[in-house]
Amino acid sequence: SIKSVNPSAKIIAGAVAGADDKWINQFIELGGFRYCDGFSIHPYMFQKKDSGRPEDVYTWVAKLDSLIQNKTGKAELPIFITEVGWPNQFNDEGTTERGTATYFQRLAILLRSIKNVKALIWYELKNSGNSAIEKEHNFGLVREDYSKKPIFDRFRDTTRLVMSAISITITQKADNEYLAAIKMSDGSVCNANWIADSFTGVKYQIVPALKEGNDVSI
Repeated sequence: SIKSVNPSAKIIAGAVAGADDKWINQFIELGGFRYCDGFSIHPYMFQKKDSGRPEDVYTWVAKLDSLIQNKTGKAELPIFITEVGWPNQFNDEGTTERGTATYFQRLAILLRSIKNVKALIWYELKNSGNSAIEKEHNFGLVREDYSKKPIFDRFRDTTRLVMSAISITITQKADNEYLAAIKMSDGSVCNANWIADSFTGVKYQIVPALKEGNDVSI
């Protein structure tokens, strides 16, 4: 076995595409989690127009985290999202470029709130082709000619925000409104809110430690 050769080796299992509950449950039943130190998933949901939002990905990943803990007794098994994205092709499965930028922003905030999620890897850096209707050509942060899509700057700014946070607490309110309290190391809190049923961006309110809040948007 790998561990017999190198006891310090870390074994990451899975790389499951989509919300494949059947495969994961079979993996649990067959004892797969006894042999791994982490679990990799590719929770693509862009094909599901009625349930393919970042909030749906977040809900599924949170349930997966609870399932792993309850079924295996591993309370801190790392989950690595080693692929996810929303392509921008012009057909029924495509998302607009601005919509994808907003979706990344919301997904990054939501997943950072799950303690066991240790990585979020976006697919991909650059469009892999120039077809306007082929999904595999339209996942990039930049287009094939390296011109920036709206997601490029949003990716940079949102990643800096969530990676500098001490903790993020998510609250879901009525009418699909989500609130995120993003606690920073200096004691300030960045409050973020958005409506899940739209492509509008996230609104932020920065509340400095012991001071009045100021509204800002990214």
